[in-house]
Amino acid sequence: SHAQIEYDVFISYARENDKEMELFEKELIRSYPNIRIFLDRKDIDIGSPWQPQIFESLDKCRKVVVFFSPDYLKSKVCKEEFNIAWVRCRETDQEILFPLYLYSTNLPTYMKFRNYFDCREGDETKLRIASSRLLAALGL
Repeated sequence: SHAQIEYDVFISYARENDKEMELFEKELIRSYPNIRIFLDRKDIDIGSPWQPQIFESLDKCRKVVVFFSPDYLKSKVCKEEFNIAWVRCRETDQEILFPLYLYSTNLPTYMKFRNYFDCREGDETKLRIASSRLLAALGL
């Protein structure tokens, strides 16, 4: 059964990369004010990575943007979000993931994408370009 789509974009990021994520988000909204973005701004209890409402929301998004960075890889919650989106890609055979490479890190094999958007090292111009690529991919 397919969840009803409620959001255009789910943004999966480490708190430490807040500044870059906000630049990206503002750029999306500036270009397309009606875009529906799911952002979990509430602090997540590190001890309990299973946050049902977040994971349900992941299923209701057209694209999942992931901000790869050393902090992303350290975050249990980020990895959970990535894994769920990845499984959804496999099951639906759709390009749901939109990976951004934000800061150099040793990416595990399953996170190595041919199509990630390279914004290292936190390159603001490239983040802006990535936001317009995402909108194009969404057909917005």
